[in-house]
Amino acid sequence: MVGASDRTLSRLFRHDLGMTFPQWRTQLRLHRALVLLADGAPVTIVAHRCGWSSASTFIDVFRRTFGNTPGAHLPRRPPGPAGQAIEFAAEVVSHQGRGVPSG
Repeated sequence: MVGASDRTLSRLFRHDLGMTFPQWRTQLRLHRALVLLADGAPVTIVAHRCGWSSASTFIDVFRRTFGNTPGAHLPRRPPGPAGQAIEFAAEVVSHQGRGVPSG
């Protein structure tokens, strides 16, 4: 127990972080998904490990947020591990300013 109503906590969360709890949760899940995709995990596995009930829902949220499908973020073998890490880090940085839909 916190001693505050759900509405008060929601308002404080939004005030302090600039987003709702569902938006924050989605942003956290998408960040974890980027890490797993960078490690080469299959899209379906990533979707379930990050809390989506279906791969199609995950793909939809991912596409709305980043502008392409999770498959586009799977590692490409030629650059090697260091090149992949740099590529994914650049991708994350380039998308940090975008809003994240709730989901």
